[in-house]
Amino acid sequence: MPSCATQRAKHEAARREGGLARSYTFRTGYTPVTGLVSSNTMPEAGGLPAEAVFTDYNELGVPTKTSGIEVDAQEHLYSKYGETLRLTLGDGADKSWVTNYFQEGTRRPDQTIVDRNTTTGYRLADRTYTYDPAGIITRIADQPKGPRSDVPCFGYDHLRRMTRAFTPASGDCAVAPSTATLGGAAPHWYDYTFDKTGNRVSEVNLETQVNGTTIRSGPLKDPHTPIDPPTLRPGDIP
Repeated sequence: MPSCATQRAKHEAARREGGLARSYTFRTGYTPVTGLVSSNTMPEAGGLPAEAVFTDYNELGVPTKTSGIEVDAQEHLYSKYGETLRLTLGDGADKSWVTNYFQEGTRRPDQTIVDRNTTTGYRLADRTYTYDPAGIITRIADQPKGPRSDVPCFGYDHLRRMTRAFTPASGDCAVAPSTATLGGAAPHWYDYTFDKTGNRVSEVNLETQVNGTTIRSGPLKDPHTPIDPPTLRPGDIP
């Protein structure tokens, strides 16, 4: 890491950027012994004020607090393995907390809870994770109190490629999906197929809608080319 206490970088914005066209100076500060980033100073631009963001570390050299104009993160607690157990975001009335639990032995994430500083509707997320024997995620159940529950399920082929992703209303991943049984905050059902070389060659997207079912299906031209989705009636589902 750099041995100097501070480094400065100057950037020039092109004239075509209009009111933003000028020089900008950014500064990065480092701790004197370990060389860890201790501060990042950013100039004023686009109606946003200049800000210096500072990072505090514990004796093991991992971050415990990040703050600038406001406190971004604080009270960062770690397990003996270096995993984040609890993190406080924000400050005062705007605080929220992220809490993580891990499986003993494998240390795989087991549960993630996100709470905010309110008396009602305080739990924003409550996710539990299910794995197959190889450690591949097969189910993520996000079930906070209220109507925002969502349970995505995932299926894989013998080469561990994802071949199916869907959200059963029941939360039971063992039940074969259908458009009538999808549910959750963001209902979806994707099926994928691959050729012998591992390229994804087809995608079927069945999504429940108020006025029918939309299907997106067909061979993919390349991994980055979307397919125009034809809209069919529910009775047209193959």
